[in-house]
Amino acid sequence: MEKINIKTKPEEEVKIDTPFIKLDALIKFCGEAVTGAEAKEIILNSEVKVNDEVCVQRGKKLFDGDTVEISNKIYKVSQRCEF
Repeated sequence: MEKINIKTKPEEEVKIDTPFIKLDALIKFCGEAVTGAEAKEIILNSEVKVNDEVCVQRGKKLFDGDTVEISNKIYKVSQRCEF
């Protein structure tokens, strides 16, 4: 029987001080895009997954525990405090 080697992608925690962050803002905050126009293009080209599903809504609200996958990296939204 062959061993299956499953590699998981590294997950980076993104701490926010607000109840939510919009997808395009998170992409800029993480450094995956420099401008809002660049973030919009990345999203509209279906290059982003939110919670394992392709997302083309640049204004999608992301909350504590949501994950975003882009450029083979995973970002997990985490609140610093409760609201």
